[in-house]
Amino acid sequence: MPSAFRNQKNLKEWLELDYYQRPRGLRRWRNRLTLLLLVLCVVGVAGAIFLLPRSARLVQAGPVTSAHSIVHDCERCHQEAFLTAKKLLPGNAGVRVVPDEACIQCHDGPAHNQVQDNPEEVRCATCHREHRGRSVLARVPDGDCTACHADLKGHRKGGREGLAFKDVHAFNDDHPEFRLRRTNPDGQKASDEAKILFNHEHHLVELKKLGDRFERLAEPLKKLREQGCVRCHEPDAAGRYMRPVNYEAHCAECHPLSVQLAGEFRGEGPREDQQIKQAVEEFNRKPAPHKEPRVVRAELRERLLSFVQRFPVVPDEDAPMDRLVDEGVFGKRPTREQWKWVKRKLDSFEGVLFAADKLEGVQGQLLNHSCNHCHIEKKGERGGAGLPVFEKTNIPDRWLTHARFSHQHHRMLNCTECHDAPVSSKTADILMPSVGSCQKCHNPDVGVRNDCVECHNYHDRRHTREIHKNFTIDKALSK
Repeated sequence: MPSAFRNQKNLKEWLELDYYQRPRGLRRWRNRLTLLLLVLCVVGVAGAIFLLPRSARLVQAGPVTSAHSIVHDCERCHQEAFLTAKKLLPGNAGVRVVPDEACIQCHDGPAHNQVQDNPEEVRCATCHREHRGRSVLARVPDGDCTACHADLKGHRKGGREGLAFKDVHAFNDDHPEFRLRRTNPDGQKASDEAKILFNHEHHLVELKKLGDRFERLAEPLKKLREQGCVRCHEPDAAGRYMRPVNYEAHCAECHPLSVQLAGEFRGEGPREDQQIKQAVEEFNRKPAPHKEPRVVRAELRERLLSFVQRFPVVPDEDAPMDRLVDEGVFGKRPTREQWKWVKRKLDSFEGVLFAADKLEGVQGQLLNHSCNHCHIEKKGERGGAGLPVFEKTNIPDRWLTHARFSHQHHRMLNCTECHDAPVSSKTADILMPSVGSCQKCHNPDVGVRNDCVECHNYHDRRHTREIHKNFTIDKALSK
């Protein structure tokens, strides 16, 4: 006998026609969760728009930097299609929507260095992120630097072999001491290797005690007392670095290479005697040039020959004979008496200028006019015609070569707050500040910037790209 459910007359009894209207647990919770998610999204978007600062970044790109605002063609930078989709859809933050080829149309951007493990990973847009409302793209966050510099071994070819830099996480955390202030492997402090003799303490402290003991130096010493360090250390036009100390501008006023001509002249009357006296005074006022010994000798010999040919000298029969110079060298050929006198005076001048022994006491320190007072002579080595040979000074134009600095921005400080010149009595003393001196102000508590790019450049200008050697902005914008 067939089942009662198979009977069509009983269909309405076993088939529930209102089943779709009955509430079920799974459907009920699904609807509730969908509604809750919708509400959360609406509340989140509304809160981000009205409560979070700069909320426009969440829904649209920010303005470009002022430097890029002159370019009104988006395709000049965004050269490849769908890069934005490739970056957003899979959530791949490593995709850069602007290729390097677009950047180097206008920017040089040389490599950071030649030992990066994989330079291709560091693209222009990795650090310079546009459309974020920044005014300067070069002001990158520290994280872009410490991504490699916190572990240089893992981002450098050859690991740490031959590496002169240390890992660093932050300037006020573990930034190493400046290289020129570090101690040597033998435990001694690094020293200034410049070949020059100078005593800062003597010039900044001891000279203030002299007063007017030396009439000729009264005015120069007054300037030094009033101006202090800036009397010799002058900033460049940009106010960033100090110009090199120059003998003519900073030293000659107190340390002239003086050559003094004595009498031994005869005139034919009072009038000519007065002319000779004035000529001698004029000769004595002009110091010898601050140049190589051979140039000093040549110029002094020329001045002496010119002088002796204007005014007669008293013959000196005891003076040693020497061959006469050719007429083609100095024009008018001097007589034997004139040439003897020139040789004798020239030897006397050189004995003063190139003397190795210095005068004693304060007077010697101030009035010594010999080259050896400041320059170091190479012992046992002589140049042409027996002239001395001096070491090259090798004074650096820049001390902190791996960082940039601006004296103009630090003009509110006294020089001696960073440079210990008043207590330095040795030329070998390095008077540059230590990293601790900088950290006193450059820290979050004081509020002075302490990020990496405040002092360091990323791009190494020694590796300028070939296409930028004759670069102009007009050529770039005309492409």
